[in-house]
Amino acid sequence: PSSLQSDSFVILFTDGSFQDTIDFSSLKSQVERLNLERNNQIHVLVIGFEINNERTRSLLEKLGNVSKSSFFLEANPGNLESAFRSISSVIDCRLSNQFISFLTMEKF
Repeated sequence: PSSLQSDSFVILFTDGSFQDTIDFSSLKSQVERLNLERNNQIHVLVIGFEINNERTRSLLEKLGNVSKSSFFLEANPGNLESAFRSISSVIDCRLSNQFISFLTMEKF
């Protein structure tokens, strides 16, 4: 069993415009495989901003179920702050220098 303190988090904020360029089923499978192989887990926290396509929403929901602490939230301008608060409640980071040194923004 792992502790969230040493787990990894991927935060995906998207408007869904990528739907034909990213294979989310493959990404989900890779995260699931890594989670089986590692002591620490990878959690995917997905915020879908104004997603209008049902297929895209479904793919994001599946990705947001890849681990126990992963999730998918739908956001719009009215609830965006709440969505980010949800993320911060899962990631119990104390914004230490160590955390900041590992914080990165990646494009997949």
